[in-house]
Amino acid sequence: MSLIPLYGMTFVSVAVFWMFRFLLPLYLVKLDASPFEIGVIMGSYALSVTVSAIPLGYLSDRIGRKQVIIVGIILTAVSSFAIASRSDVYEIMGAYVIMGLGLSSIGPSLDAAVADNTKSSNVGVAFGKLTTAVHMGTALGPASAGILAANIGLVNSLYQSAIISLTIFAMLPFALKSLHGGGKSSKTLDKNSLRRIKPNIVIGWAGFFASFTLWGGVTVFLPIYAISAGIEISIVGMIFALAAVGTFLSRIPMGIFVDKFRQEPLLIVLGVVGASLTASTIGIVSTAILLAIIMVTIAITRSASNVSSHALVARTANPDERGLVMGTATASRAAGNTIGPIIMGIVIGSHSYQAAFIVLALTSIIGVIVTILVATLVQRRKSKITN
Repeated sequence: MSLIPLYGMTFVSVAVFWMFRFLLPLYLVKLDASPFEIGVIMGSYALSVTVSAIPLGYLSDRIGRKQVIIVGIILTAVSSFAIASRSDVYEIMGAYVIMGLGLSSIGPSLDAAVADNTKSSNVGVAFGKLTTAVHMGTALGPASAGILAANIGLVNSLYQSAIISLTIFAMLPFALKSLHGGGKSSKTLDKNSLRRIKPNIVIGWAGFFASFTLWGGVTVFLPIYAISAGIEISIVGMIFALAAVGTFLSRIPMGIFVDKFRQEPLLIVLGVVGASLTASTIGIVSTAILLAIIMVTIAITRSASNVSSHALVARTANPDERGLVMGTATASRAAGNTIGPIIMGIVIGSHSYQAAFIVLALTSIIGVIVTILVATLVQRRKSKITN
């Protein structure tokens, strides 16, 4: 069964989100919002996803992937046009929260649907392709937004982004055959579901959290930092486009490597550490070429952590709990996207961009290493008890 429609829907939904994530901080600056306000508003989306992704993922296990995805598409389209039409920062934040609900309905269900239609031996390749779609969206979204903003302005670019969100509807009919998962006969909440989660799944969640804490802070404040350094907005968009190339070239080969190597925890640590150390240098450079090199390097090193996290979670999860597990994975990514901008906003307000990128990098590194160490110790303890 072809997974291409699922990858396509994933790409468009993620690209739309990142178009807004690129444009909105610049629009908020135009509305005279402070760095702290920008961090809180941008983090409000991710907080919405953090809170809602787990129950919505669980809901897709119970009533079916298709139903949850349709609701998510509607919420995403409505909130996109609402953001484009607002000029009050608090109204924008409210609409952004609704967008979070929409995309947290779509993301976990699509992730679970990919796992539903994939053999265990091919999980790395399947999720290598899925993360290619995800991170092509994360890179091409800002790239296209930058080009649009340079030619038609910020507000018109927001409206154009909202129009693009409607294309997810057109893809839905082609994906219906692959959305057969979920819909368990039992509709009651199993309170022990999360208690049974294996340590390897927690390691995957930790990889997502650390990776997206870094990426969330970088993608919100790098455009503002670059423009303050005199780099044109269209060039900033092209920097993200180059990152997309790095993503495209690295994700699928990384998936093949993960399937053969089967050392996901190690690859998660190496990917997060490499991306974080690279990001820590952003505050000391101010040329487009160097920023482009940094962003491409981050894109490639995050391939190791993100593909490994996806594969580890999908391979370990039970079929009847995939929506719940993938919902928690989405919540982990969103939590990172919440924390990253807030950290950046606080440190920039009290110190500098250079200090902020260093603190962001250290937060990501420490978070993933500590979590993986704890999860590994728990796993070893369980193994001793079992034996």
